[in-house]
Amino acid sequence: MAKQKEIIPFHNMVLFRRLEPDRTLAGLHLPQNAEGMVRCIVISQGPGLILPSTGERVPGIQLEPGDQILISPKAALDGAFCQVMHTGEELFLVADSYIIGKVVDSAPQLQAV
Repeated sequence: MAKQKEIIPFHNMVLFRRLEPDRTLAGLHLPQNAEGMVRCIVISQGPGLILPSTGERVPGIQLEPGDQILISPKAALDGAFCQVMHTGEELFLVADSYIIGKVVDSAPQLQAV
């Protein structure tokens, strides 16, 4: 039986899968906004850029596999996405500079009685 291969991003690249445009992971209806931001799930991330002047590695933004992120519509305009078909699934690579935010669940604020 052949081992399944994985894709490991280099430098400041992030490998992700697009979310369905009208559903969150919990199944809630959240349509894409008018600015065209793309909601995605992080699969893996590269270790960061290496500065040519010093050889020092600069880590990328802090992301974990499974994090939900928002990607700027500018990435599509700049042609910054790299599409990859892997095990029958459509995945994408993009530089972390096009990631404009991370979607987190905020806990409800409890008021003292």
